[in-house]
Amino acid sequence: MNDAQPDGFPKICKAKPFRICPSGPDFVLEKVSQLARTEDIRFSPDGKRLAIAGYAKHSIAVFDIEIDTSAVPPRITLHNYLELDSEVFDHPHGLDFVDNETLAIANRKGAVTVFAVPPSSAENRQVPATPLVTLDKADTWQKLHSPGSLAVSKVTPEGYELLVCNNYRNWVTHHQISGRESPKVIRNKRVLERELDVPDGVAMAGSKQLFAISNHFKHEVNIYRNDGKNHRRTLPFSTLKGMDFPHGLRFFGEDHYLMVADAGLPYLRLFHSADGRWEGEHMPVCSIRVMSEAVYLKGHYYHQEGGPKGLDFSPDGQILATTCEMQPLEFYHLPPLLATATA
Repeated sequence: MNDAQPDGFPKICKAKPFRICPSGPDFVLEKVSQLARTEDIRFSPDGKRLAIAGYAKHSIAVFDIEIDTSAVPPRITLHNYLELDSEVFDHPHGLDFVDNETLAIANRKGAVTVFAVPPSSAENRQVPATPLVTLDKADTWQKLHSPGSLAVSKVTPEGYELLVCNNYRNWVTHHQISGRESPKVIRNKRVLERELDVPDGVAMAGSKQLFAISNHFKHEVNIYRNDGKNHRRTLPFSTLKGMDFPHGLRFFGEDHYLMVADAGLPYLRLFHSADGRWEGEHMPVCSIRVMSEAVYLKGHYYHQEGGPKGLDFSPDGQILATTCEMQPLEFYHLPPLLATATA
C-alpha cells in the first residue's frame, strides 16, 4: 500500500518509532501471542489491569500491567494474567470497566453480562465466572440483538449506567443498573436509531458530557450529547469523516482529541477539536500507521478486516494500546507520537 496522500488529505505518520515492547514472564508473553482474534481493549480505572475481548476463543483475558514512567520511554511489564471463562460468553466483542474489580462485556451473539474480576493468582489462571447480572432487553418490548460494544456512561454510589451498540439492529440502547454486590437492571431504553448502519464502537468523553459512535457502513463517527435527552430519532450534532471502517475509538487529551481504529486499513485516525466541543464536521488531522504491509495483508482477507480493532489509553495518558487479530497487543508511547502526528 502506497502511503502517499493526495493534496488536501491528512498526512501519515508511522507509530513504529514509538512502539514499546512489554516485558514479563514467558507464560504471560506466550498468552499474548495466543489471543487469536481480539476486539475491544480497556485499561482499568487505576491503570493496573488490561482487559481484552477474545472474540474467537469466547473468553476474556485480564492482564496485570505496570507502567514505569520514570524511564523514557516508559517501561511496561505484564506480570500475570487471568482468563475469565463462562458458558455465557458468545463472541465477546466489547467491554468496559465499571470499577477496578467489575467488568461489563458485550457478547455479539449473546447478551451483555457484568462480572466481578478476582485478583490474579499463580494457582488458577483459568477462572470459571458467573455473571453478577445479565442484560438481554433493549426496552420493554424488544430484546437486545448483537450487542457488540459498550461504554460505562455513569457511575454513582447507587449503581451505574451503560450505553450498548446493537450492531446488526442499528440501535444504541441505554441501561441503568442499581447496586454493586447484587445488581439489578432497573431500566432499558432504545436511545438512538436514526442514520445508523452497524454502530460498531462507542466511547464516552472524559467529561461524560459527550459520547461517540463509530458508524461502520457509513464510514464515519457520530458524536452526541450525553444529556439524557436522546431518543430514537435523535441525530448527531457532529460527524467525523475520512475513514474506511471505523471500529474502536477513544477520547483523550481532555476531550480535545479522538482516536479511531480503522478496521479495514492499517491506520488509526486522529481527530482534533480546538475547543473540545466537537461541533460540525471534522476530518482527521493525521493518519497513524500501526502495522507493516505484510502484517496488514495477512489479515486483509476481507475488505473490512486487516486493520486495528481496539484501542485505549492508560489513565496517565502515557501509553496507547491497540489490538487486532494479527497484532494481538501493541503499546506505543503516546506523548511523542501525538507530537509527531500534530506537528
